[in-house]
Amino acid sequence: MSAFGCDGCGARFGAAREAEACPLCGGVVCAREPVDHDTPPGTAAEPPPERLVHRGHKSELIAGTLDARPVVVKRVRPDRRGDPRMTERLAREAELLRAIDSPWVIDLVDEGREPCGAPFLLLPRYAGSVRDADASVLTGLGGIVFVAAAMARGLAALHERRALHRDLHPGNVLHGPLDGRGERVVLADLGHAHGRGAPPLTPEGHTVGTVGYIAPEVLGGARATAASDVYAWAVTLFETAGGQRPFEHPEPLVEMARAQEERAFPLRSYEKRLPVPRWLEDLVDAALDRRPSARPTLVDLLEATRDAT
Repeated sequence: MSAFGCDGCGARFGAAREAEACPLCGGVVCAREPVDHDTPPGTAAEPPPERLVHRGHKSELIAGTLDARPVVVKRVRPDRRGDPRMTERLAREAELLRAIDSPWVIDLVDEGREPCGAPFLLLPRYAGSVRDADASVLTGLGGIVFVAAAMARGLAALHERRALHRDLHPGNVLHGPLDGRGERVVLADLGHAHGRGAPPLTPEGHTVGTVGYIAPEVLGGARATAASDVYAWAVTLFETAGGQRPFEHPEPLVEMARAQEERAFPLRSYEKRLPVPRWLEDLVDAALDRRPSARPTLVDLLEATRDAT
């Protein structure tokens, strides 16, 4: 970590330049050690409500600006910092983002530590996710085929690094960077991404992922594989085009049971909010097969969508 620090809150940064405003508090970032604020370990200032972009079960996103570039600060929720696995997940996410150079995966702008020592990441701020986007936005992105291709290429960048996403869903597929760098679609939130050979952080008997997007074999206790990322790719497209998940149910346990026991209705049987070519409908349906070996591979997805980007 470099000697760049904020004169306001004491946060430390990695690659920030002198005189930039601190995205955490708005203070001045200087090329020297930050002042010591005697902040007790494990504490952190609450962001103003208007700057809190999202608060999940484990982490939160705070809107900020760095060198006139809109960013979000991703940090472990203060009330979850007692669990060392949470900070380890953030560290692994930063390591993976540093290793990946792909236009289809979110960039790592910078990283640093708060006065209490808790790590944070600085990521580009996007207009929203494909879950929130309306049909006109998705059409402007190039339609569902472009989204399908972008997701496949993002997964390929991860898999080339021998890592699985493990939590792909529409909320983690972002569009519209707010830095004037052109329209993009990227995969984000790699907090559950897992590289081959890395020690597991999830307790035995627990399943990683978001209900509705977890592959049937993983729900049954098998390890996640490239085929389970392909399944999540299909569910994400199914929901983006058809407005709901293939086995959607208000009770999570019922939805998980349906995914393990039933066959999804074809995507073409749903009223869609934007045009989907028949070949992509068939590809999505095939990728929802309960049998991992029967699904198309990521190479198949890349080949089918190669002319879309």
